[in-house]
Amino acid sequence: MGKKIEGSRHREGNFITEFLTAPRFSKARYALLILAIAAVALNQNEYIFIRYRPLLGNGFYLIVLFTSLVFIGGGMVHATVLVPRYMLRKKYGKYFLISFLTVTAAIVLLWGQNYAVSRWWNIPNVSGEGISFTLLVVSLMDFVMYFICFTGIAVSILLKNWVTEDREIARLQNRKLASELSALKGQLNPGFLFNTLRSASAVCENAPKLAEDMIMSLSGMLRYQLYEGENSAVAVNKEIKFLTEYLSLSILTGKRFTYDIRYSGETYQMLIPPLILSPLVAAAAEKINEDSELDIMFTYKPDGLVFDCKFHTDNPDAFTDFSSLRSRLGLIYGGLYGLEQFHSNGICRYILTLPRKYLKP
Repeated sequence: MGKKIEGSRHREGNFITEFLTAPRFSKARYALLILAIAAVALNQNEYIFIRYRPLLGNGFYLIVLFTSLVFIGGGMVHATVLVPRYMLRKKYGKYFLISFLTVTAAIVLLWGQNYAVSRWWNIPNVSGEGISFTLLVVSLMDFVMYFICFTGIAVSILLKNWVTEDREIARLQNRKLASELSALKGQLNPGFLFNTLRSASAVCENAPKLAEDMIMSLSGMLRYQLYEGENSAVAVNKEIKFLTEYLSLSILTGKRFTYDIRYSGETYQMLIPPLILSPLVAAAAEKINEDSELDIMFTYKPDGLVFDCKFHTDNPDAFTDFSSLRSRLGLIYGGLYGLEQFHSNGICRYILTLPRKYLKP
């Protein structure tokens, strides 16, 4: 239930983004724009002709319609010509020059409208007779208002383009991250595959059941790698099963050693990235001494899950380069994980600490 609530909030938070960018909302966006323009035109003419409403009658709505068409025409010029040809191409000088001419043309048209209204209904010209200081002040105010309205359309288009580009960048980054994670996931060593198949072939005649079990274990591991490896997280018990089959086959095809995997009850169902532990176990199986024990312990702590792999080795080069593993851990956890190696008195330990992310069952 909690996941569904989070998903619902996520969709609500993205509604504005979807409304601005999604093609299915294009008609709704234009309808909202036209309604906003009509509201501005209605409010403006209501203020200008308030004293003459009884004389104008239904003609008042024709005036509102003409004003709305002027606003819509200026807005469409900005949306379809000025913004794509000049603003988005960073030709700001031409954009503001032509915007100035567009706003001036709109003011002239509305002057003509007011003159026509005064002659048709025999009322005083609300724009005034002749050129006066009052007319210039009012015209300047109208110029500022129209310019804000027209450029506001440009800002909305720029916002839409910015949101679209931002989403595309995020999508490409996620795709790149997924590709890098896929490339860095622990894969079965080709040498391990070859040794397993060769050993199964060698015992096939004398021990067919053993050969069959080896092939079945190998196929299970490959299936796990193919299907579970595509998930972002898997339960610890699935990872333990994979590691158990890997170690069992390693013993049959290489060194003889024993292993012990221990974990607390609450750890068993915790979630971790798939195949995140296999590089550590593979390195331990390669470096461990013959006839010794590999000890693996899973410990769940308040700050995360600790994987402790301990074994005996006489290999002077016990330290392993886990650069690919560190890269994958960095992509998933940032700097919140811990990976340490210790080698002292013939005992080597790999300790991996994963933060609480992915750990909840």
